[in-house]
Amino acid sequence: MQMETFWAVAHVAATNGWPLHQVDIKTVFLRGVLEQGEKVYMKQPKGFKAKGEEDLIWELQKGLYGLPQTGRIWNKAVNQGMLSLGFMRIKCKYCLYFHQTKDGTVLTGIHVDNFLLTTSSLLQATNFKQQIASIWEISDLGKAKFCVGITIERDLANHHIYLSQTALIDKNLASFNMIDCNPVSTPMEPSLILSRQLDIVLTRQEEIELLDLPYRRLVGLLMYLTIATQPDIALAVQKLSQFMNYYHPIHWNTTKHVVWYFKGM
Repeated sequence: MQMETFWAVAHVAATNGWPLHQVDIKTVFLRGVLEQGEKVYMKQPKGFKAKGEEDLIWELQKGLYGLPQTGRIWNKAVNQGMLSLGFMRIKCKYCLYFHQTKDGTVLTGIHVDNFLLTTSSLLQATNFKQQIASIWEISDLGKAKFCVGITIERDLANHHIYLSQTALIDKNLASFNMIDCNPVSTPMEPSLILSRQLDIVLTRQEEIELLDLPYRRLVGLLMYLTIATQPDIALAVQKLSQFMNYYHPIHWNTTKHVVWYFKGM
């Protein structure tokens, strides 16, 4: 599910004052069936070897965690399941499904095993959950409060929905040992100009230290935050993403500056 799909479902719920719920499908990558003629084999895993047939291999009939095509297998399975319930897949957003009946409307966005859904009534939400529970084993998470790393808060009276990623930001502040960093008020220093700095010669020790820095991982995280809930860091992230294969200490320090900005917020 792309962020546009997430926003669309949340927007419809906020505008109409509809319920916004979340459902999780259990062990989704074990639900899809391999297509006829598709042959996949695997060694017997430790602890599950058939007695007296330890040298044999298995031919898979269904998807399995770790297979390159598992995501595609589940995508086909979920599409078939949703179509069987009368849903229509939106052509421009393949993870967005819509169903209109005389009893009401259901709109749901799917992110792997997470269904974010809004319905015109609570009865419709209950009916939808019963329908998909007849196909797959589900966990009913009730009102959507935390989905794909995004915290959801509602102001029903004013038809507002607030999205934030405070938990994800705090988690990564800790993972990058920046929980006690000094906060700053801007995502990037206004006068700073980043370049490849070809005239700077690093020592061998500095080059080794740079290789150990999680620069790409941190910039990747910042990209996700930018797209999801933090457009205010877009310019800084756009600049930093130009140096994924050639970065110096100044680029790393600038990346940390963005994280310090989150601390200030």
